[in-house]
Amino acid sequence: MNANGTVNIDGEGIALALDGGFWIAHEGGGNLIDGASNPASFPFLSPNLLVKVTADGTIVEVVSLPIELTRNQLRFGFEGVASVVEDGAEILYVAFQRAWPAAGDPADLARIGRYDTVRGDWTFAYYPLDAATSPNGGWVGVSEVTALGGGRFATVERDDQALSDARVKTVQEYAIEGIRFEPLEAATLPIVRKLLRRDLIAAGDFDAGVVLEKIESLAVLPSGRALVITDNGGIGNTSGETRMMDLGVLFPAR
Repeated sequence: MNANGTVNIDGEGIALALDGGFWIAHEGGGNLIDGASNPASFPFLSPNLLVKVTADGTIVEVVSLPIELTRNQLRFGFEGVASVVEDGAEILYVAFQRAWPAAGDPADLARIGRYDTVRGDWTFAYYPLDAATSPNGGWVGVSEVTALGGGRFATVERDDQALSDARVKTVQEYAIEGIRFEPLEAATLPIVRKLLRRDLIAAGDFDAGVVLEKIESLAVLPSGRALVITDNGGIGNTSGETRMMDLGVLFPAR
């Protein structure tokens, strides 16, 4: 906590809470795996957290992952949170950006966390990632999760490349119907099936030759119209541009 009573949060997702206020997905910093042997280069800075705040930003609840999972976290953690109601209980679904191999995740699968706010427990499934096909290498990960209703979710999937090196900038949809989320100790986790809703590169959504790297936020209006926003990173190796892009109606009206 800072001297003025504030705390630093790397907010990577936000959702309206059932009883008012907001849930914020805080992406943890660093990791314990590499940090144990090389703390100067890979420090463990913070765990991944779900932070509940009132409308004025006062923190009223903090939820962490099971310690057995936090021990194996990498820096590619929480990237979005969605709040839904199931059987009268508020359930939070959290997108992990990439696999955590030390936790047993295959390299092409990112976790979806499911937190039951009444029971106070975590269960998990997997989201299948596209392969990295950029000539510059890199990786592909999830950058957002947005509830669509009826057990359906939209997500942003992207690579870490820009301009002519970029290959993956998509909006996908998946459903959890028939998916049984499993506890951390389960031997295997189910895998959701995804449906491509928009390939932003192929659709020509970017200015010619200017494909931005970090498509990181997605909002879906009741009409099914989708809006995405870029993150400029706030650092010197980016263009400094933040852009909101209207993708039109991608989903059935709610």
